[in-house]
Amino acid sequence: MKKINVILITGFLLLSGLVINPAYGKDSISAPNEKNIFYVGGNGTGNYTHIQDAIDDASPGDIVFVYSGVYNENLFFSNDKSVELIGEDVNSTFINGTESDNVVSIYADRVKINGFTLTNSRQYNNGIYINSNNNVISGNFIFNNDNGIEIYSSKNTIIYNNFIAYNNAWGIYLWPDADNIKIIGNTISDNEGPGVQTSSGSNNIFMKNNIVSNNNNHGICIGGTSNSSGHNILQNTINHNNGVGLFMSLVTNSNFYGNTVSDNLYYGIAIFESNNIKLSFNDVSYNSMSGMIIMKLTNSKISNNEFSCNEDGIIIERSQGNVISENEIACNAVYGIKSTSNSTNNLIYHNNIVNNTINGFDAGKNSWDNGYPSGGNYWSDYQGEDNNGDGIGDTPYIISSNSKSLTKSNSDNYPFMSYNGWEKKLLKTLR
Repeated sequence: MKKINVILITGFLLLSGLVINPAYGKDSISAPNEKNIFYVGGNGTGNYTHIQDAIDDASPGDIVFVYSGVYNENLFFSNDKSVELIGEDVNSTFINGTESDNVVSIYADRVKINGFTLTNSRQYNNGIYINSNNNVISGNFIFNNDNGIEIYSSKNTIIYNNFIAYNNAWGIYLWPDADNIKIIGNTISDNEGPGVQTSSGSNNIFMKNNIVSNNNNHGICIGGTSNSSGHNILQNTINHNNGVGLFMSLVTNSNFYGNTVSDNLYYGIAIFESNNIKLSFNDVSYNSMSGMIIMKLTNSKISNNEFSCNEDGIIIERSQGNVISENEIACNAVYGIKSTSNSTNNLIYHNNIVNNTINGFDAGKNSWDNGYPSGGNYWSDYQGEDNNGDGIGDTPYIISSNSKSLTKSNSDNYPFMSYNGWEKKLLKTLR
């Protein structure tokens, strides 16, 4: 087994342009710029018994390879231990924290950890605690800790392809000022707290292709008590969480694209006190409350999403200057779109608003069309006619409101006669 692993690891590192000097015991010596491999467990002569001893003897850039087994340790990477730690097999290489501390504490930059099951931190501690930069955590199973991973004031760290589950609080927790963190391809499920939470000014968080499900709180929480910006939350599956699927607060200049947000206990998406958000091509369906609620959101664009089969499609509260267009808002139990009295100057047009109990409600002062000939929305219950054949109804669609009088602010003056009517009108114009 050891010969095969040495060949595989050596071959990979040589292809990467690295020089390998296998190190079997504590007396190994390497030339400048060479990498040692320290072995823990297994049957090799001089192999280490304890992982921490190998880390302590390693130099920056060295590799510690750990054979399958159960290691009752709490690992500590001091600030000069930029080491790569590799487990033989994630299913059989266990680091048991014995409920005495963080299972792994990282204070060195450029640490890599791959191929371990990390479990049994002390209460209020973590499977992995990171207080350093440029680290890579990949291919691990992190369970039954207080938090799965805590990232504290770290920059440029990558968390990918891990299974982070059954922890007693957060799956992943980032604070304060943890910037440029990439969270990619992980399964984050069945944690007692939120699956992922950022707070206190963490900026430029990139999340893609994660499954965030069955957490006993919110799925993903972006933002906190101070402003943050530059987030990209892309193509994640966020479902069956016992809170909001995707919650964001005090967020600016961020993009939420291509996520599936479904079957969450509260709102699918909740956005509070945020600005310049782009929310597009998300599928938000079957959430127990509204598909999306926006509160104090400004200057944002919500387009090409589907909000279907929720309690409400979209709820707009105390929000101004947003554009809501090209969305499918269908089959929601109460409202398709509802705007409260203190929401103003939002432009809502080119949406298909179909088969909701109440398709539209506006107690505020918003625009439900983009003028003629651009037009308004398609409403499944519109009863008007199109005598001139331009694809737009000749009479306004009346939006339900608290007002007893019909005004421009609670009517779509140019409703389309057919589903995606604006596209047909554009094609006709181009011909």
